[in-house]
Amino acid sequence: MDKTQNNHLVSKPYDNIPPQWHDDQNLNDDIRYEIVEDIFNMITAAYDQTTSPHTAVLNFLLEYYFKTKSEKAKEIITKTLDTISKCKVFDQENPHYKKTLEDHALLIDIYIKAYQVFQEKPFKDTALEIIQYITNNLVAEKKDVFYASQTITNEHHQLPLEGLPKPTLSSIDKTIHTDWNAMAISAFLKAYQVFRDETCLKTAIKTIHFLLNHYYDSEKGMLHYYDETSYRTGQLKDQIYMINALIDAYETTGEKNYLEQAVEIGEMVYDMFYDKDHGGFIESLPYPDNHQDQVEIHKSIENNGFAAQVFLRLYSITEEWVFYDIIQTNLTSFVSEYKQAGYTAAAYGTGINHLLHNANHITLVGDDDDDKLYELLYECHKFYIPRKAIKILDYQIDRDRIKDLGYEPTPSPRAYIIIENHRFPPIQNPSIIHSTLLRLQYGGKINASIPFN
Repeated sequence: MDKTQNNHLVSKPYDNIPPQWHDDQNLNDDIRYEIVEDIFNMITAAYDQTTSPHTAVLNFLLEYYFKTKSEKAKEIITKTLDTISKCKVFDQENPHYKKTLEDHALLIDIYIKAYQVFQEKPFKDTALEIIQYITNNLVAEKKDVFYASQTITNEHHQLPLEGLPKPTLSSIDKTIHTDWNAMAISAFLKAYQVFRDETCLKTAIKTIHFLLNHYYDSEKGMLHYYDETSYRTGQLKDQIYMINALIDAYETTGEKNYLEQAVEIGEMVYDMFYDKDHGGFIESLPYPDNHQDQVEIHKSIENNGFAAQVFLRLYSITEEWVFYDIIQTNLTSFVSEYKQAGYTAAAYGTGINHLLHNANHITLVGDDDDDKLYELLYECHKFYIPRKAIKILDYQIDRDRIKDLGYEPTPSPRAYIIIENHRFPPIQNPSIIHSTLLRLQYGGKINASIPFN
């Protein structure tokens, strides 16, 4: 294709981008990119690829690699994931003592992202193997939810693999943890987004509805767990991972009720968990079943870092400034602590990185009953684009908001893409979205001289 054919596809920096998306002009002076570099150097100086997986570290490194093309970051990511794949900790016949839903859900997510970035088929294969393991062993019977774990009873589980008898599996731990289920929801939705696995989509949506119907209290938020004899409330992780899963569901299906529920829980988390005097979210609240009158005000830099990422997603989609203000004060409150946090600072570093760079906005406009709109949406999910925020707007219902964004409310589906502060003309052809995101992913930057395929 010659240049004259490509002219209408060339992006323009800062061309009529809504001013509220230029977030960097409002940043606190304590939030600096040097923090991201510090955390990268801390990780690379000490990281051992043979240790147990730290998925927050791998997520941090994937984003760092995407921006910098650091060979060191790539080496750590690929060697770690290769090691996990060879060990097959998710395999029933591997005597890995405890197989938790949490570990496996987070591994699915990171393997799919690594597959998107590096296009290495073994990463895809491993993600699908883990999904199959969870589906076969941790999906609750006659319930649309996941159980907690499966445990190896072989007393020699800590010895070398060679010569061991086939391990025996104990009964499944049937406790239902909200945060772990939310992680699984996000992982299964990711599998649908990238591989278009309809079974994963159905499983994820059913689990969301189960949790909202049975584990949500309009005054207490998400319950922590329920094991048929007791329940527990007041855990930060349950709230933020559920918000994240609801955003994923919205960005996957276009159903606004998921986004509305995410906002509702987000507002509740701010009211109940946020330390308005000193910044940061506390880990837990008093819960009556343990007869606690007080709770230790503990704040995890790891969970606060992830909370910042989740609230940034909410802000990027809703444009509600209260979420942005929460993020700034939250991250600022840990500036003096991150150097002592070790690997647990990785999620904080990712939160800092997200705050320092504008979200990559993809806005889909059209008739939300039109299948062509969702073909555009599917193409938007195929590639790894950090800080991606997707809005799905109906040309009639959301007419005013579409106009406020400077777009045309038309029933004919189209995508408006702003990536790295470059705004592309509206795109109606899914293949053009494909090539637009493809050249960003593999070029690492917007370069109008790279032709579309």
